Amino acid sequence: MGKAVASAGARGKGRTEDAAARENRVLRVFRARPLLTALGMAIRKIEPGCVVIRMPCSGRLLEGAGGAAADLMELDPGAIVALGDAAGNLTVTSLAEDHIAVRLLELKSNFMLPHTQATTLEAIGTVVRLGRSLSSVRVVIEAIGGAVSDERGQAVKDEPVRVALLQGTYLMERSGT
Repeated sequence: MGKAVASAGARGKGRTEDAAARENRVLRVFRARPLLTALGMAIRKIEPGCVVIRMPCSGRLLEGAGGAAADLMELDPGAIVALGDAAGNLTVTSLAEDHIAVRLLELKSNFMLPHTQATTLEAIGTVVRLGRSLSSVRVVIEAIGGAVSDERGQAVKDEPVRVALLQGTYLMERSGT
């Protein structure tokens, strides 16, 4: 904590900020999005270019698979995407200056394991490329705790299992434009 880092938009100007300012900015953006708290999301870690968010897997995040697997419940893909977007947006925000707004342009989602009875999902967002106006982010979403099985149906204990992989592109622009 307290370590100074260069932020986006300050390239070549020698501007740095401390961890407290970065964390305050990320938390302010998080609190401004009521859907995130409505889904029970909580930030676990904030570092330059890396944010980790957890979301509890409650019954309200499940939906029936339908068809032949009507009794099989799976995580609602919309909730998984909302978690991934939150991690991606806040990851870019962790590197942006205070007056920069971060907006989603594109998000590609690959669902690897929709059927899980995990107690928690964890999204780990990392910046792949930080540009002046566009940034690319990779988000890995893992199932943690509860009855978690891997892609072969084997029970996994005490290890996270990858549920989804998302890649996003975010626009960074001055606030108010």
